[in-house]
Amino acid sequence: MKRQLVLLTASIFALASCANGISSDSASDSSDSSIATLPTTAKNVIQVLEDACQKKNYQLDYTVSGSSYTEIITENYLYYVGSKAGLVRMDNPSKEIFNKEKALFNFEVDEEGRIEITRATVQNGIPYFSVSELDALQLIGSESFTLKESDFSQSTLNEDALYSKNEKLLYVMSYLSGIESLATSNTLFGVDFWIAENGLNFKFVTYDDNDNLTYYDASGLISAIGSAKEENLDAYFSSIGYRFDESISEKSVSNVKKDSLYSKATVTYSSGTSSSQESSVEVNYTSDYLEVTSTSSSATSDSVLYRGGNNEVVEKYLDGTNHILEKVLSEEDFDSYLTTAQDVIEPSLFRKIADKKYRYYGFYPESLLYAFMQSSTESYQINTIDVLLNDSGEIQEIDAYSTIYESDNGNQQYIIRISDFGDSRALKQIKTLEPISGVKEKLLPAFEKLKFQATSGNGIQLSMTDSMLSELNEKTDFYYTKDVIVTDKKYSETTSNPNPDDHEYSGYYQTDDGLASFYINKTSDSIVPT
Repeated sequence: MKRQLVLLTASIFALASCANGISSDSASDSSDSSIATLPTTAKNVIQVLEDACQKKNYQLDYTVSGSSYTEIITENYLYYVGSKAGLVRMDNPSKEIFNKEKALFNFEVDEEGRIEITRATVQNGIPYFSVSELDALQLIGSESFTLKESDFSQSTLNEDALYSKNEKLLYVMSYLSGIESLATSNTLFGVDFWIAENGLNFKFVTYDDNDNLTYYDASGLISAIGSAKEENLDAYFSSIGYRFDESISEKSVSNVKKDSLYSKATVTYSSGTSSSQESSVEVNYTSDYLEVTSTSSSATSDSVLYRGGNNEVVEKYLDGTNHILEKVLSEEDFDSYLTTAQDVIEPSLFRKIADKKYRYYGFYPESLLYAFMQSSTESYQINTIDVLLNDSGEIQEIDAYSTIYESDNGNQQYIIRISDFGDSRALKQIKTLEPISGVKEKLLPAFEKLKFQATSGNGIQLSMTDSMLSELNEKTDFYYTKDVIVTDKKYSETTSNPNPDDHEYSGYYQTDDGLASFYINKTSDSIVPT
């Protein structure tokens, strides 16, 4: 989404109806959207802005630093023409959560003109229910924003234009053009307006290096008031009545929507024509425990949580002395702590998009995926979540696709595939470690040698090497006496560190209260406790 009007309304002024905005000295008795014959007067400029606000229908064209953009704003959809994407107002599948008949959903248009509704329009956890919430022109006419003819004067840059330095109007127009930060950083100081055959033109005014007014490289046009539309979008959305298809059945989700489940999620990264599996997560739970096994290319980790005696969340683990211990991870009730498919699978939020295929149109996709991964997926920026049914009509697979990013290596995307649904499996029992036969005998001589080196005053030297560049990054000498450990660290000259510092000296010494640390200040050649 390009803009967030909520930020505007929260920080500047409250959103209200357009109907109350024109003051008595500029009230218009006409709502004719044909403005080509209107002269450029303050009254007419206000009338055009008010008209676009009231009708909630217009086309916006604007150019910033040589790049041009077109948006079509209607009551039912907002379309970013260049991006072939937008927002549409559809029947709300989440009426039980938010008592709203309609809600906004993102859509995309492919090269063949096919329209795909991808997900609910949500930003920072806030769902949107109408296009007006994202239309900055709706602020014109609010009770706290009244335009007057006296807000306009003759432009000094264009004899056919009127100039306004009204701060709220400047912010609205800059917000429409995606450059609102320039209005709040004292880069823009006003807007020129003029009416022509093509509509209401506007251009932003700034100061040059000599403190003279000049035009900033940003301008726009408001046109087609009351008649703006995109034919293909109008036809498609009208054909489906701005409604989704049928929802998935309770029977279809019954193999997943339960309080005891095993599932496996794999995360794949796709770039251009190649792909690679990044990781997998196995989630195994009942009403009394949660087991998560995470596997990456370099490691596997297990986490097991249990319901404690007071319903708290308890973790069992193997400590450094080879003993199995328990600790309370959270005082929160175990049932509240554990998010399961039973909690997040709501059939009405999954709507049919193809044979045996349903899409999630709820407001909280991250919560849905959390039940199957037990970790956040917000960083993936999920675009769609689809459910595929097997021949028996039950959920076979859940596929989540991130937003596609373009790069020099082709399109990049993350894909999360959740499958292997079944009853919960037996827990992997945490066991104490058993010594491997023969290893102790082989290691003892090496440890004895290290111990001798440390206690004899000869010291030990450790070297750290960059495994990717095969470069020696640093070398540290350790020196031991009975009560003191001194480290002498020397960084090496490498590709990433061409000018390494000289030696760094630090260490620890024994006191009556235990160990204390110090470093050596090379400038003053003194020992400094830390």
